[in-house]
Amino acid sequence: MLYLESYTSRIGDIYTTLRHKAGAMAHFWRFIDEHHPGVESCAQLTPAQVREFVPHAIERARLVRRRPVDDGGDRMTAHAWLTDVRCFFADICTWAAEPGSPFAGHAPAMVPLTRHDLVGVGFEQARRRTAARMTSVVVDLEREMPNIRAFAQRRWHDAEQALAELAV
Repeated sequence: MLYLESYTSRIGDIYTTLRHKAGAMAHFWRFIDEHHPGVESCAQLTPAQVREFVPHAIERARLVRRRPVDDGGDRMTAHAWLTDVRCFFADICTWAAEPGSPFAGHAPAMVPLTRHDLVGVGFEQARRRTAARMTSVVVDLEREMPNIRAFAQRRWHDAEQALAELAV
């Protein structure tokens, strides 16, 4: 709760972002509770314990996905969860270093999950699929732009005519 409140005031308060962060952290802490029941705070976590979450998150994301991926690969759900967990630790470790920080007693000695821990664990294909999908959407939008402009100009012209008739 303290983290999400601090995140809201320091970085952003977009509801969906906060909801996704809360969901990712719920997956993470459920995993820690099940696999490392002796851990009672972030400060007690080791990098090895946190890295054990990576394959668990990938498997969990496969189980909870709404529809299958066409080519049998993974979606970016697990990557999003892991990124949120990585950012959580980076944030609290950074914020804990500030004078009088409420995170000082909660932060681990080092950031236990880094970007490098997420390289080569299977997200490359999902990233390529996502990039191809975004490229396709951009190309489709670029094709439609002349039609959108023509429609907007027609509407603008119609509005100008209606105002001119009212003025008469």
